[in-house]
Amino acid sequence: MGYREIFNDISNKKFNKLYLFCGEEEFVKEEALNRMIDTMLRPDFRDLNYGVMDGNDISIDDIINACETLPFMDEKRLLVVKDLPLFYAGKGQQSDMEKLKKYTADIPDTSCLVFYMRGDVDKRKAVYRAVKKMGKVISFDRLKDYEIETWVQGRLKKQRKSMSADDIRYFVYLVGTNLQDVDNELNKLISYADNDTVIKRPVIDKLVTRALDNTIFQLVDEIGKKSASGALVLLDELLYQGQSIFAILGMIVRQFRLISQAKGYSRQGYSKRIIAQKMGTPEFVADKCIQQARNFTLQELEQALKDCLELDYSIKSGNMLDRLGLELLIINMCITKKAS
Repeated sequence: MGYREIFNDISNKKFNKLYLFCGEEEFVKEEALNRMIDTMLRPDFRDLNYGVMDGNDISIDDIINACETLPFMDEKRLLVVKDLPLFYAGKGQQSDMEKLKKYTADIPDTSCLVFYMRGDVDKRKAVYRAVKKMGKVISFDRLKDYEIETWVQGRLKKQRKSMSADDIRYFVYLVGTNLQDVDNELNKLISYADNDTVIKRPVIDKLVTRALDNTIFQLVDEIGKKSASGALVLLDELLYQGQSIFAILGMIVRQFRLISQAKGYSRQGYSKRIIAQKMGTPEFVADKCIQQARNFTLQELEQALKDCLELDYSIKSGNMLDRLGLELLIINMCITKKAS
C-alpha cells in the first residue's frame, strides 16, 4: 500500500494493530510516524505509552513483552521497532522469524506495533507476508515530480505563500526529488519572502541550492562550450559537497543520453512539447537539452558516452584513480573540435 493509506488512518483515527513502514522516502515516513504519535497518544501520558526499540539490540521476547504491557490512562500503547534485521535479506534466525510470525496474529487491541525500516525490505520473507496478512505494509516510495509539485503547493498554501505552476516546476527541477532537500530549500524561500505572498523566480535563483543533476547540467554545458576550467570548477564543487565520483559520472552519462535523444528528435522535426513527452521530462528541461545539443555533433555525443563507460570500467578494475580519471575525461571532452 502507498503512504496515503497511513495518512488516511491517522485522519480517521482508525489504527491497525500492526504496521510495517518501509521504502526510500524517509522524510514522509518520519512525518507519518510523528502524526501517528500526535493523534494516537494523549500528550500528558505520551512518555508512558510510547516506546522506541532498536531492532539490532532486542529479542523477539522483548517486543512481545512490550506489546503485552497495558497502556496507562489511554486506549493504546504505540511501540516502534526500528530496523529489525529479520526484515532484511539474509538476516535473522529462523526461530525468531517463526516466533514473530506467530505473534503477529496475537497482538492485543491495546497495542499498535510499528516496524520502522530504513529503505526497502525483503518481500520474500515469511515475516513480511505475515505482517501484510495481519496488518498493513506501508511503502514510502520516492515521490514523482508531479507529486512533489503538489506537496510544494500545499506547503506554500499553509504558509499563505504562492508560486506560479511554472516556478514550482522549475524549483523542483533545481532541488531534485529528495523531499528533505525540497523542504529545506522551501523553508529558505518562505523565510526570505517574509511579507511577500508570491515567491518569484529571481528569488529561487538567488537562494536555492541546486541538486546534483542540475549542477551536472551546468557541468555538461561548460564541456559543450569547451571550457575545461569552468567544468573542473563545478566538479570541485560537487566533490566538496560530498558527491561520489561514480554518482557524478553516472549523472554525466544520463545527461549526455538526454542530449542525444533531444538532438535526434530535433532532427526529425518534432516540437519541444513532443520531444519533452518522448523524453519523459518537463518541457523546459527538453528545451535546455535541445540548446545543449547544438554544442555537440552526434559523433561527439556517442564518443562521450563511450569514454564515460570506459572510465567506469577502468576505475572499478583499479587501472585508473577515480578523481584523476574524471578530470582527464572532462579535459579530453573539452579539447575535441567544436561542433559545427
